Amino acid sequence: MTGEMWELILSDLVAGFSILNQCDVNFDSEVFHLNGNVHDGCGDSIAYAFMLTYTIIVSLAVLNLFVAIILQNFEDLHNKDNFLINEKSMNHLRNCWADFDPDATYFIDIVDFLSFLSKLGPPLGYTVEDNSTFKSQCDFLKKLEISTYGNMRFFYYYDVIISLTEN
Repeated sequence: MTGEMWELILSDLVAGFSILNQCDVNFDSEVFHLNGNVHDGCGDSIAYAFMLTYTIIVSLAVLNLFVAIILQNFEDLHNKDNFLINEKSMNHLRNCWADFDPDATYFIDIVDFLSFLSKLGPPLGYTVEDNSTFKSQCDFLKKLEISTYGNMRFFYYYDVIISLTEN
């Protein structure tokens, strides 16, 4: 129910006998069927109560439905148990990064990056068994598509985080 033109429906439901509305005050169902199911009876004032309760109930039901859907999606989106990356794995990433970047420059040497990924382990890095060959390690790095800095000698911390969490 959109709530559009409900006042016209209400005016039809409560319309009494008048010069503009020549309705049958004594409406009978047999006459209704004889007229080809065309209603020409007068309305009743109980339509006010009907329309008011109908509008309130339907509006509240639809509103509650939308609120429930929004809350459910919000809960699903922010359910930390469903995330592959959680606070514990991000803390582990920071600690591993600190081992390879002791001066906190936010850059790590490309030469050390494979050792960093191996130390990082799953879910962000890899295990030595998973990428035991140099070719598989190179394929993993190509998939990450991390930007390089300093004449292609360094990876930047935030670029690495974004790339690892997206892949």
